[in-house]
Amino acid sequence: VAYALLESKGDLNEALRKANEAVQLAPDAAAYWETLGNIHLKKGNGEQAVQAFRTLLGKGPQTAYHRYLLAIGLELNGEGPEAIREFEQALRSGLSAPV
Repeated sequence: VAYALLESKGDLNEALRKANEAVQLAPDAAAYWETLGNIHLKKGNGEQAVQAFRTLLGKGPQTAYHRYLLAIGLELNGEGPEAIREFEQALRSGLSAPV
């Protein structure tokens, strides 16, 4: 539900509530952490996005796309040098969006 709200440009507050519920119910589900981080990005919450994406990277495969998302959160959070390192790591890993 949270992902559908995010993608349809629906109520981001409701999407955030649903995503938080999802990660509490299934904290090992990497996809839920990705959705939570993306919602925080859309809302401009850099610190929360970074936290969600770091958790995501600890839960699942460390894909270039997930590193890219972390870099965006870091940049939003004003952490430019660390964001650049993550962008570079994503590029070295062969950045591609998930299918």
